Amino acid sequence: MVIYNNTSGDTHLLGVDAAQILLLFEQAPADLGIVSEQFATGFPAETHEESTLQIEQILLQLHELALIEIC
Repeated sequence: MVIYNNTSGDTHLLGVDAAQILLLFEQAPADLGIVSEQFATGFPAETHEESTLQIEQILLQLHELALIEIC
């Protein structure tokens, strides 16, 4: 998915997982627990803890790109 950030003027190419997480945030604000519940089963990690870590890394990347705000 290609995302254009109106604020920065930057265009970003997101992977499928990042795009799905971003679409979740378009529906409503969510925290790490909610995102983990929605997507943990779709990640190829062996444990819930590993899935949560992968999701957290994606959230940090989205934040670094100024696509989401972490509160």
